[in-house]
Amino acid sequence: MLRVLIIGVFLLAACEKNISTERPPHKVTFLALGDSYTQGTNLNPEESWPYQLAQHLRNRNINVQDPNVIAGVGWATKELINGIQSRTEGLNYEMISICIGVNNQFFQYGLENYRGDIALILDRALELTSGRSDNVFVLSIPDYTVTPFAQTFDTALIASELLAYNRIKKEECEKRNIFFIDIRKLSREVENRPELLLENGLQLSAKSYKRWAEYLGPIVANWYY
Repeated sequence: MLRVLIIGVFLLAACEKNISTERPPHKVTFLALGDSYTQGTNLNPEESWPYQLAQHLRNRNINVQDPNVIAGVGWATKELINGIQSRTEGLNYEMISICIGVNNQFFQYGLENYRGDIALILDRALELTSGRSDNVFVLSIPDYTVTPFAQTFDTALIASELLAYNRIKKEECEKRNIFFIDIRKLSREVENRPELLLENGLQLSAKSYKRWAEYLGPIVANWYY
């Protein structure tokens, strides 16, 4: 009887030890860097594509946290660099997305300035992932030439400039072995689907960002996991 009692106490202690040392499931930390396209202007945060992407990945049994978003309306690369410097000190992330450049083109800040700035942003992203280039993915600048807003401008010129900016972004990604995802075709879906735009004729709707998440989800899941 004493032997049985001793064994029972031992097993109970072992069970208690397992319970006390059990850790919660690990969640992948996610940082989303960009401009109004990343922020989801005039939308609730959960309607933006980074939040919808995180949910999509969770639906695929990839335990991703809701993103920390560093982005703003009208931001070009300079504003994003300042945002990263002031809001990432001492932090580290396992997944980082970058979508920046449309305002560099719109405000005509110049291609060479863009190359230098995007290089700084990519290098900082690598620092934040401890040098893991496979933890960073970059989206091309969306093509807004098919929006009602753009029709008062020279859309052919804008399209050619966006291609030049995206060429630089892709080149800088390739130098660092960072994953570049071309979403130009996806962004042009708004041409024949007005429900993908807000009433201002420029900003994208939650439905549009749902399409982004659906498109990016399998790509990101296969790339990372």
